[in-house]
Amino acid sequence: MSSNAERVPAVPIVLAAAGVVLLIVAFVTAMRSTADELIGGPYYFATAEIVSGAPVPIMPMEQISEAAAKERTTYGIAMYDKRGRLASYEMVKDGKRVWLSRLSYSSAGPLESEVYEGPSGAIVLWKYDRMGRFIDSTMIKASEAASIRAAQTQ
Repeated sequence: MSSNAERVPAVPIVLAAAGVVLLIVAFVTAMRSTADELIGGPYYFATAEIVSGAPVPIMPMEQISEAAAKERTTYGIAMYDKRGRLASYEMVKDGKRVWLSRLSYSSAGPLESEVYEGPSGAIVLWKYDRMGRFIDSTMIKASEAASIRAAQTQ
């Protein structure tokens, strides 16, 4: 019969082995997530899901090739920033832009604002708080938006 004193040295060995296993799992997970990150673009998608209350309201779905996108009636074009965050998403139908969203992030990381340009030319500006939660929106009518764009190009 063995005493508890003989079992004590086994505990640190078991804990060390568990720690090594956790480090390996963390390393593999980190490598997989950085390898899957999209940076720059354009990247083409079959569709996008609009998710209110999510950290980023546009979730591109089903990445496809540019050639496959051009064969479809509708598709999306996404651009990503250097940190792998969605910077813009453009919805295309019959070869023409339907809408475009440009996203801006705070230096801390969460979504700060989104500028949506709709099919009629109107612009909606969505603002988010420091935690990335929606707080306000402003709509600019198509005629006013056209004046603003004209002034910016001069």
